[in-house]
Amino acid sequence: MKSILLATTVLMGLSGGAYAADAIVSEPIAASFDWTGVYIGVNAGGGFGKFKYDPNFGTGLDLTASGFLGGVQAGYNWQSGQMVYGVEADFQGSAVKASISGIGGPGTALETKIDWFGTVRARIGYTPVDRFLVY
Repeated sequence: MKSILLATTVLMGLSGGAYAADAIVSEPIAASFDWTGVYIGVNAGGGFGKFKYDPNFGTGLDLTASGFLGGVQAGYNWQSGQMVYGVEADFQGSAVKASISGIGGPGTALETKIDWFGTVRARIGYTPVDRFLVY
């Protein structure tokens, strides 16, 4: 009787271990972030500057301009290790302007205005930690 009890205890102990091994579930490992890919966005802001005129009659004139800017930008990045390389282009509509009246006599005016502009540039950056890019 003791041998049957001992055999049953050993068998239950061995089968319990098998069930415990099945209970271990491995968690999936999160992939690291990758900056490779296309992006597009919109922007809005203000612009300002000074326009310098030096007409032939010897008197210089400075106009200070300001106004609204808004546009879209798009680009593509390639990541290689911790380095990120890319190209970006944008197109901006502008309401930056300045004017002055009374130059050269009554009824005359001088105006300068930027209607639109665009840029294209290369980018290079470094990502020291996941989801943080410095360029």
